[in-house]
Amino acid sequence: MSASAAAQRNADHKALKEAWRLGCTGRSDEALSAALGVWERACAARDIRLEAFASIDIAWYCFQIGRAEQGLQHARKAAQIAAGLCELVWEAKARALHGWLLSELGCTEDAVEEAIRALGLAEKGGDPVALCLATNVVGIIFWITRQPDRAVEFCDRAVAMARRIGDPVVLSWWLINLGGAWAETAYAARDRGDPSMFDSAVRAATAVTEEARHLAETVGDPWSLRLCLGNLAEYASATGDFAASKRHLDAYASVVGGDYLRGQEHYLYTLGETLIHLGELDEAIGHLCRSMEIAEETGNVDTVVHAAEHLAAALERKGDFKAALEAYRRYHRAYVKLSAENAQRRARFAEIRYETDKLRSLADSESRRAREMAESYEALKQKSDHLAEAAYKDPLTGLFNRRRFEEVLREVEASGAAYVIAMVDLDHFKEINDGFSHVTGDQVLREVGALILSAVRGEDLAVRFGGEEFALLLKGASAGGGHDVCNRLRESIATWHWDGVAQGLKVTASIGLAASTERVKSEDLLTLADLRLYAAKQGGRNLMFSTGQEERLAAGITACHQR
Repeated sequence: MSASAAAQRNADHKALKEAWRLGCTGRSDEALSAALGVWERACAARDIRLEAFASIDIAWYCFQIGRAEQGLQHARKAAQIAAGLCELVWEAKARALHGWLLSELGCTEDAVEEAIRALGLAEKGGDPVALCLATNVVGIIFWITRQPDRAVEFCDRAVAMARRIGDPVVLSWWLINLGGAWAETAYAARDRGDPSMFDSAVRAATAVTEEARHLAETVGDPWSLRLCLGNLAEYASATGDFAASKRHLDAYASVVGGDYLRGQEHYLYTLGETLIHLGELDEAIGHLCRSMEIAEETGNVDTVVHAAEHLAAALERKGDFKAALEAYRRYHRAYVKLSAENAQRRARFAEIRYETDKLRSLADSESRRAREMAESYEALKQKSDHLAEAAYKDPLTGLFNRRRFEEVLREVEASGAAYVIAMVDLDHFKEINDGFSHVTGDQVLREVGALILSAVRGEDLAVRFGGEEFALLLKGASAGGGHDVCNRLRESIATWHWDGVAQGLKVTASIGLAASTERVKSEDLLTLADLRLYAAKQGGRNLMFSTGQEERLAAGITACHQR
């Protein structure tokens, strides 16, 4: 890596730290902009490690602001890169955020699998921050899916971990979630006619949220402070103390900064409900309508249910029965949709309840917690599609294997679509193993796998073909397009900062490429790509051969499999 590139990399790491400071002080929009700048430079420099760092932070800022879909893309990409590099802690953080964002978008089944997977990775990685995050996300998903006992259990565990870590900002965030889990416990008790449990659960929700509020004020985090005040107003309304609710909401309105769509919808419908009980109907109706507009924009059905129900009540009190009926119909449609989603979620969680029961006993001791979480993680994996996928994965690089390549190649060939095959082989790999170590050789294979993964599109297929050989299947690509992709990959491998793996290490690759327009059968294309790979080796290595090298190939036909 050149001195200027190293200086830029250091500057980008400092920029990410400054962005995190902004995100912890309510300036998440600025933090997102700064992190995106780092991410763009990392992508341009093909620095996949920095790309993963930036993407994890971007996913969190997108969550804070309410851009779940954008955050989801970055969390997914960060998880892919981390898996390719076998970085368990990075992958745990990325998958935890991925699961949280999936839950925001209503994809609860996928969210719970990602959260449990993140929990297992965090345990194996041994990082307390990643474990704290993953535990919190599992609690959040139980909260969202109306399983308050599990939500309180996991959120409380995350809070205990945050106290040990000692970061007041993160502690404030996780206390807010614990308060929400206790509130869900209270609402469930109210619905089943248990006033004693309702009162105690609301008190618990209020107490932990007040602690979170104090921390948010102390560290100067307006985003967290707004969440606290909005939730405290909701809990006061639930007990019928609408004057206290209004005080909290007035305090919310006076906070400077940290005001994003994600929090506004909750604030507005809580304010609308409070104003109805205080007799200020016209103002309440305006706030409830705006809350519903934001909820429709963010896709939050739960908010539509609450806001439409309060709006119907306000309009009925005003005597506008036609508008009240329409609001009630809107409430009913949203309620039916939400109920159907919740029924599906309950069915899914009933299926995995036995596995998550095991997670409860993990609080007995740190060693037992690690063992049983791993068992639950493995049990859940067996019930998911990940088991089928695992049969197609190379355990060292995380890429797909030759078996998967051959199956997909048959499918693409049968479809009649255009495609390009590229064979990639690392140059002098035996010398790397002999001169450095087999451990270094394994790390080289991991990093090359990650570089390949970052070079291809989502619809393309990258596999470890065997040993130090890789294969790419570029769907829908032309010969020219495949040439550009593979030549960039070759340059990326050659210019990668291998000193980070071993001092003095140099790695290059030779590539042979063939396009479906050149041969009819896929096996002919594989042979042609392999011959061109051999020609690139014979031509001096660190080369990429596609078309126009046929004169070099004739001499290599019989020797190509003797490498």
